[in-house]
Amino acid sequence: MRLFGMTMRAESPKDRQAAVKPTTILFFVSLDRHCFDSQLEGFFQHPRAREWRVQVVADATSREKIHAAMDFWKPSGVLVEHGDSLAVPPSLFGTVPAVFIDIGRRKLPMSADAVGLDSAEVGRMGAGHLLGLGLSECSYIGFPRPILWDREREAAFVETVRRAGGNPSAFSSRRVLSPDERYRRLFAWIKALPRPCGVMACNDRVGEEVLNICARLGIGVPDEMAVLGVDNDATLCENATPPLASIDPGTSRSGLFAAQMLDRLMFCPARKGEPHLARLYPPLRVVVRESARRLACDRSKVSVALEMIRRRACEGVRVADVVAEMGVSRRAAEKHFRLATGKSILQEIDDVRFERVFEMLRDSKRQIGSIAGACGFSTEVALRKAFRLRTGMSMSAWRKRKTSH
Repeated sequence: MRLFGMTMRAESPKDRQAAVKPTTILFFVSLDRHCFDSQLEGFFQHPRAREWRVQVVADATSREKIHAAMDFWKPSGVLVEHGDSLAVPPSLFGTVPAVFIDIGRRKLPMSADAVGLDSAEVGRMGAGHLLGLGLSECSYIGFPRPILWDREREAAFVETVRRAGGNPSAFSSRRVLSPDERYRRLFAWIKALPRPCGVMACNDRVGEEVLNICARLGIGVPDEMAVLGVDNDATLCENATPPLASIDPGTSRSGLFAAQMLDRLMFCPARKGEPHLARLYPPLRVVVRESARRLACDRSKVSVALEMIRRRACEGVRVADVVAEMGVSRRAAEKHFRLATGKSILQEIDDVRFERVFEMLRDSKRQIGSIAGACGFSTEVALRKAFRLRTGMSMSAWRKRKTSH
């Protein structure tokens, strides 16, 4: 019969027996798995993936271990998070459908379906942000050792700055240096950079390293040197001094795209003669923090406002309170604040409150009814309404999605 454009057939006893058998997916994860949680979150956004059983294999760094896992679990499909410590050829999985995920560190394999971050677009986004701050002197600080995604980011960054009429430079690792030697060279490089300038670090850890060197050299960030990282590691970025601006790669999308590809491989007819798919996804946005807020505004007043919001947003602070703390008119306060942050004062207050709401919701022992007062909302009804407007779902549904996998 036909149902909503799909051909359906009567279910036989054999079909029902097959339907009971769980669909097991092996997820081979590299040792450098900092994006794993986000990938898995995106994976389960795919409707069919919620019916699959995912078994994570985190220590399969040899062919023998991979074969052993395949023999034991007999999976219907395989995901491979192809980091530096997990170099796996697609042929290792035989006829089992396999998708390689987030492999910007290497070339996309021609013999397997794959999804990865567009590293060149990351470089272009970083250059665009620094140029947008009015900085023509821009430098890229690379990864401690030669690696593909780093070269792609650097090349796109340099080209974007050059095309805009700026003066690009790059600190690159063409060979592996000892940590001490690299630090000495990076220290001398940053010291010699013209000022003011913008620096894009290849990732947040290198960005933190740049901030620490600036502190040692007495270089003001962001007034003399604006610093931007990549990955938006919230724990690292928020606790850096000053807080590190960073490009959010949106890695949850890699999990969703990988689930879509794997679904197609497992449940669609064989694609004889068709080329394998290689899908690149662009970074989401620049998350602006103090290290890259070098704009024409009264920075001291905005800094006071941001600190007040960070400390008191969940205590019920109002826009009027923040304006009073800044000591200027409401119009001037909003103008300076938007120039520095790209947001209104109220939006910043709401963002800080919701960060706390999300944190509390992830704690399954926390009663939902107790969250409103702890996050600065006047009533539970007000929070529930604001939460649905922001996320498109109820608080209980959001908690179930985040804690069920």
